[in-house]
Amino acid sequence: MDVHFIPFHGRYLIYRPLRHLAFIGNQALVDYLRGRAEQSAGTPVQPDIEAFLDRAAYWAPDHVPAHSAQTSAARPSMAVLLMTNRCNLACTYCYAAAGNQPPVDLPWPLAKQVIDAAADNAQSNGDTHFGLSFHGGGEPTLNWSILTAAVAYARAKALPCKVSLASNGLWSQRLSAFVSNNIDAVTLSFDGVQAVQNAQRPRRSRRGSFASVLRSIQALDAAGVNYGVRMTVTPAALDQLAEGVRLLCSETGVRTIQIELSFTVARGVYADPSIADGERFIAAFLAATRVAAEYAVDVSYSGARPWVLAHAYCLAPTQALIATPEGRLVACFEAAGTDHPYAREFTIGHVTASGVERDPAAYGAFLQRQETRRAVCTGCFCFWHCCGDCVSRAMVSSAPSSARCHINREITKALIAELIEHGGGVWQGN
Repeated sequence: MDVHFIPFHGRYLIYRPLRHLAFIGNQALVDYLRGRAEQSAGTPVQPDIEAFLDRAAYWAPDHVPAHSAQTSAARPSMAVLLMTNRCNLACTYCYAAAGNQPPVDLPWPLAKQVIDAAADNAQSNGDTHFGLSFHGGGEPTLNWSILTAAVAYARAKALPCKVSLASNGLWSQRLSAFVSNNIDAVTLSFDGVQAVQNAQRPRRSRRGSFASVLRSIQALDAAGVNYGVRMTVTPAALDQLAEGVRLLCSETGVRTIQIELSFTVARGVYADPSIADGERFIAAFLAATRVAAEYAVDVSYSGARPWVLAHAYCLAPTQALIATPEGRLVACFEAAGTDHPYAREFTIGHVTASGVERDPAAYGAFLQRQETRRAVCTGCFCFWHCCGDCVSRAMVSSAPSSARCHINREITKALIAELIEHGGGVWQGN
């Protein structure tokens, strides 16, 4: 039985992740459960406790999730095009240091090959649709002619295509109209109140971006587009996070906000945050969730997912074909340029004008590195949720003692406690 007794405000979260079962108990209950599990002769059966445990199905066997196919035979049906390394913003924490290198745009022959491969794979899989996503180490919409051509080409396929876009939201009216009419789902980066957005996400001219991006969000609202907002918070802006969430909830129709602590100390330079900044982020994030709850808006953080049971943090390596502008096939959206610190480790194949070719040895080595990382997490109550964590974050956050791990565990505990409260004292799988 995979069970964890997690100290929590003088008591314990009694947690069975593989049953999605949790409740709060005291030391006496923990001792009783341990004794019963070990069939200790000195632990007399207590009928009232056993009746509660039966109702909660506490003694039921674990449900281990099926291991998703992670082989060279996998047929990904999502085409992810990393469109360009150019950007019209100069974000202070940009993981790709977009705009610092000579400009490189994804050419049409490579885009076409990735779309063809994803559509063919979906057809072979018997899928009802395939996916096309625009992402990258720059602003995808700057490679405008290729983006619009790719949408038209994908929409013309026999199999339906779901199109998504990750963007900074610095759009003209023409671009905004195109997104509203042609993109199924948008993830838009916006960091909150005007002072924070303008400081963290200035234009390359150093002028602010707040007003323009807020207009883009409101245009998505008016058009009824499915979108979510990604907020990145730096240590300098942690005290303004809740205020930023309130602004979004009150001024827009956003329904989902993803909040992430910056894991760069400079543009393109990754680092694990300090424990002190980690503690501040935990407090700021939980305060932000309380604000969002007032508006029935869902707030998430990628490292804390108690509702997830999986063998891998991210499905991108197995379910997506991710192509960089120069034609590398990569396992992570962040490995957009050859100057990325993990470009070699994350490159698993190549895209040429003649097709998409995954390198089985490189792909297998990438997956094995993730399994090796995850193995050190055995025994952690987040083992089935963060699954060894994001591959980019894991490169600079050494489990199990990193600040990232501390953040993941503390927020996960808080979320489990909320689920217990909403469940009337017991969380049972919803």
